[in-house]
Amino acid sequence: MRKAAAIAQRDYNRATAAELKEQIATIDRFLAKYRPGAIDAAYTELHPGRRALVTPVREPDDEFIAAWLHHPYTGKPFEINAPEFYTSTGVRVRSKSEVIIADALSRAGIPFRYEYPTSVKGWGTLYPDFTCLDTRTREEIIWEHFGLMGDPDYTESTVQKIAHYTASGYTLGKNFIATFENAASPLSVKQVQAYIKSLLM
Repeated sequence: MRKAAAIAQRDYNRATAAELKEQIATIDRFLAKYRPGAIDAAYTELHPGRRALVTPVREPDDEFIAAWLHHPYTGKPFEINAPEFYTSTGVRVRSKSEVIIADALSRAGIPFRYEYPTSVKGWGTLYPDFTCLDTRTREEIIWEHFGLMGDPDYTESTVQKIAHYTASGYTLGKNFIATFENAASPLSVKQVQAYIKSLLM
């Protein structure tokens, strides 16, 4: 039986190795001809006068991102005499932790909108701290930072808010990032960078 098993395993290994080689060769042939930027180039390399006459099948990334960033909206107003915190790019936010997140996003080249209004089932309009753009897929990912988790009422509200986000199609770890802190456990810069690397880059 040991000899039979060894022969069977040998034959299986040979067949598998041959199949893997064929699949790798197929991938190599594809990659040799694959030009992901060719469709955009067909438009961006046109003379500006002709480009103005053409409707591209796919808006180039730079133009899409610029239009996304400059989309007009009304965010949540700041209260009078509220503390002022500003990011490195001059965006006013509500806390030092939000400065950390915003600056990390900017360093990583991730476009974002601050407190962009979002309709949430059972709640109405919410203003996620950050609405980020995944430039690879052009999908939006919201990022909420919950900074007062030591407050029982705030914690209860946080649980309800996350539930409503989930009911509206926002799934933690997919298109929804949530970070948390309290007085004993402040926001970690490494944690922020890890989320950006795993979900936005």
